Amino acid sequence: LGKSEAQLCIRWLLEKGFVTIPKSTSEDRIKANADVFDWALTKEQRAEMDALDQSFFASNAVKAMWKPWEEVM
Repeated sequence: LGKSEAQLCIRWLLEKGFVTIPKSTSEDRIKANADVFDWALTKEQRAEMDALDQSFFASNAVKAMWKPWEEVM
């Protein structure tokens, strides 16, 4: 697609309805991170990215990454 990994992830999150606030101190990366509104992922591309989920949690102390619509096991 000619997009960076960060751009793909940001676009995927936006299309899933998540509020996305990327962080960078690099002016070029800030501009690239904002360049995600004039294109879209296809249904197949979204499904491929969805399949990458490995249930990784940034913290085991707080289940901050649980999605509220998924049942906690």
